[in-house]
Amino acid sequence: METITFDNSSKEFIFESLGLEKKGEILVDSCDKIVNGQNYEKIKTNEFGGVLKGSKIFIRNNSSELVQYFSTILNK
Repeated sequence: METITFDNSSKEFIFESLGLEKKGEILVDSCDKIVNGQNYEKIKTNEFGGVLKGSKIFIRNNSSELVQYFSTILNK
């Protein structure tokens, strides 16, 4: 698993590269749909932590999101 770490100054570039844009405190995709995490809760711009490899599952910048995701996958 590759890990890319970025700081807040890189977020605008990351958002643009992923086809996302900021609308106030939330992120929207190119179809103007709100970006949601794996629990279908919107992800605010300051919470954005990346995208899981090979998916469109966005995650927050905290470890509990990753633990929850991998626990779900391993228990299937």
